[in-house]
Amino acid sequence: MQDLPRKAYELQGEPVDLFYQAILCQQNLRERYISEVLALVIAPFSEETKRQIYEWQREGKTTRWMADQLGVTRHKVMLLTKRTSWPTPTSLS
Repeated sequence: MQDLPRKAYELQGEPVDLFYQAILCQQNLRERYISEVLALVIAPFSEETKRQIYEWQREGKTTRWMADQLGVTRHKVMLLTKRTSWPTPTSLS
């Protein structure tokens, strides 16, 4: 079987094939998607609001109650409170 020559493209001075370009494009889209989702979740919460949510959570308030108090959806509060790396009170200042 005869090897067919692969057409190479230059990307930052290095030859790159279409498969590699597709991988780079997918990585960029994934990073942009993650950034947009995080911006949507974090957008309505100021540092003071995050501190209040943290205190309410420590007091045992429900996410539904917190969402009603803040005027946002329960989903946005849950995404903030269900994080595995919820900040300590000292890092919220």
